[in-house]
Amino acid sequence: MTTLPLHRRGFLTLPLLAATPLAHANLMDWFNGISLGQRIAIPELAYLDRRPRAGSALTMWYFWATWCEPCRETFPLLNEWRRSEPGLEIIAVTDEDAGKVSPFVAKVPVELPIALDTRRQLFDPLRVRGVPYAMTLNRQSVVTWRGQPKELTTAQLKDLLSAAAG
Repeated sequence: MTTLPLHRRGFLTLPLLAATPLAHANLMDWFNGISLGQRIAIPELAYLDRRPRAGSALTMWYFWATWCEPCRETFPLLNEWRRSEPGLEIIAVTDEDAGKVSPFVAKVPVELPIALDTRRQLFDPLRVRGVPYAMTLNRQSVVTWRGQPKELTTAQLKDLLSAAAG
């Protein structure tokens, strides 16, 4: 029986792992550098048109860009969650300026506050390098979940909200 050298086996396995959603989520978690249990200091950011609701038990920070098609496809889900879950605030944060974002939201319904992190005060310290990506923070600014919003089930979201409210 012929065996492949270790480096060749890894080379062949990587595309297979990357093709599965779980592997993709784990890869994005590693790539972006946001850790569960990490306390996050949120800098003062500019907002496009509305500010976040105060007093939410759980806040989701959704990292996105206007050029990102999967980001665009996630907005209907996020809009629905924000409407249906009063204890949840979702903030869409981009490192693009208002000149790029305003035409985008004129075409794509975004019912979320949009934070403009043009100085990358949040992106860089969290090492956010891949979008779309999100994290949830409880009232103590501790990361309780991170990953792709489309991979978060409604049941998981309700559990996160319950834990944050309790």
